[in-house]
Amino acid sequence: MQSASLKQEAPGLDPGVSSLLALLSLGVKDIYLGPELPEFLTPALIEQLNQQFGLQPTTQAKDDLHEMLDTDLSSSAAAD
Repeated sequence: MQSASLKQEAPGLDPGVSSLLALLSLGVKDIYLGPELPEFLTPALIEQLNQQFGLQPTTQAKDDLHEMLDTDLSSSAAAD
């Protein structure tokens, strides 16, 4: 018989959603989400969260890194 996990989750509550809400309530900004967005995030809600908190869905990794680091990654890739 396997022992039951001590971690109890509320039915229907995604841990990622509660983590996102906790980060937003703490004032964390410029969060990238992905590769799949939670189902409750409608395009209108994503736009509102982007305006208020800088929340963005992820795109291509190279493009996201370029935006986060505010650098041109094409020149560093050519040097490799």
